[in-house]
Amino acid sequence: MRDITIDDHDSCGRGARHSRRARPGLGGFGPGEHGRRRRIRRGMLRDSILVLLREGPHNGYQIIVQLAELTGGEWEPSPGGVYPCLAQLGDEGLIEPTRVDGQAVYQLTDAGREAAADLPEQPWAETLLGQHRDGAATRPLWTEFRQLARTLRLAVEQATPDQLATLTQEVAALRRRVFALMAEPTPPPAQ
Repeated sequence: MRDITIDDHDSCGRGARHSRRARPGLGGFGPGEHGRRRRIRRGMLRDSILVLLREGPHNGYQIIVQLAELTGGEWEPSPGGVYPCLAQLGDEGLIEPTRVDGQAVYQLTDAGREAAADLPEQPWAETLLGQHRDGAATRPLWTEFRQLARTLRLAVEQATPDQLATLTQEVAALRRRVFALMAEPTPPPAQ
């Protein structure tokens, strides 16, 4: 499991620093493993919420899910961080609650649109991708690995014994192909 150092309420401007363990299971696979500490930039949740709300109204749950998707599972802010940050943004007059299709959501105010206008498209990108070796290159691999793990978990629940035996052979063959690929000589970089 990885330790992620975050600010309580994820740096929305208040709170004490604390660490939490990443959840066990599929979300624990990927860069940042083996006890490496990851530091989430102060204010990243605040900026990320404002950027998501530039696209349109969202509720807190949608914000959590979308950030997890946009970061390939690297960062899934907790409700204990998102909802206090939403409340603070509301107190500052940057967002306001509204209803869309009968659902309570948050949207930017005029002041919020102004504050969000200068933010980068992906406030999380530099912080998350810069934490591990060549993050941009390894992200697709870890995304595929998580998807494969989810698929295999589903197969364990639904496959017949014969299908499970075949899947086991296929996964073993894939593992051997990965080792063979890594053993191939690497051409020197072009100059």
